[in-house]
Amino acid sequence: IDLTHLVFADDLLLFCKGECDSIKLLFEGVQLFSNISGMKPNPSKCTCFFGNVDRFTMLYALHITQFSEGSLPIYYLGLPLISGTLKAQHCNLLISKFTRKINLWTCKFISQAGRIQLIRSVLFGILGFWIMYIFLPSAFIKKIQSIFAKFLWKGSISGTCLHKIAWVKCCYSKSEGGLGFKNLHKWNEAAILFQLWRIVTKASSIWVRWIHSYE
Repeated sequence: IDLTHLVFADDLLLFCKGECDSIKLLFEGVQLFSNISGMKPNPSKCTCFFGNVDRFTMLYALHITQFSEGSLPIYYLGLPLISGTLKAQHCNLLISKFTRKINLWTCKFISQAGRIQLIRSVLFGILGFWIMYIFLPSAFIKKIQSIFAKFLWKGSISGTCLHKIAWVKCCYSKSEGGLGFKNLHKWNEAAILFQLWRIVTKASSIWVRWIHSYE
């Protein structure tokens, strides 16, 4: 599959070879579209990303487009786009989401049963999107578990907290004396294996078709 562009909501990604002729042809297409539709790209909101491209070609692309040069990682559709290994610091955006949510809840009186439900339905729901597509670093998972445990036992994430039982025991099923929380490591592994299953079974997906076309 020769992907040339992807459109999500009001975002547009355009792809071409890292050659001056390809870049020129691509931008001529953008200009033609602008002339016909009256819609023009805003250079302050547009970015060029390069991979294995020589410096002259990069400067040429930035000159004719008047876009700025971008660098990875960036966050797109809620996930970090990165070319190397994902590190714990790349997940700070998700940590911020959790802390904002919990800080809003701490100004209200919420019983422990209520906190259990919020962890299970809201916080796990936010985490689920990342879990499905990224191998999360162990340090990040430990940080998330620490935040969840503090909120569970203390009702806030500030200061120290006395944990009544270890988090791993909270992940036991209720019949085994736990709270039925998902084990984040196992959940992450299972979710990634599901994506591999989609690839092996050639599920109906542009992403899967693209992977098989470049095997």
